[in-house]
Amino acid sequence: MRKPDPEVFRRTADLLGLAVDDCVVVDDLARNVRGARAAGAVVVHHVAVDVTVAEVEILLGLTGRSPRPER
Repeated sequence: MRKPDPEVFRRTADLLGLAVDDCVVVDDLARNVRGARAAGAVVVHHVAVDVTVAEVEILLGLTGRSPRPER
């Protein structure tokens, strides 16, 4: 068993002690995003770092924070 099989995402959530619908899965492959969504996870299809970070921040309620310092 491996991605994109939805069972992978269900078992991973179970191993973490979480409900699958409490998990956010970020992946750059559409087939893996579809598998995670079919399992019931919240998904973010990664296409660009700034977009993915913004989407995850929104999902986790982290918007409105001060910007991250430059590295």
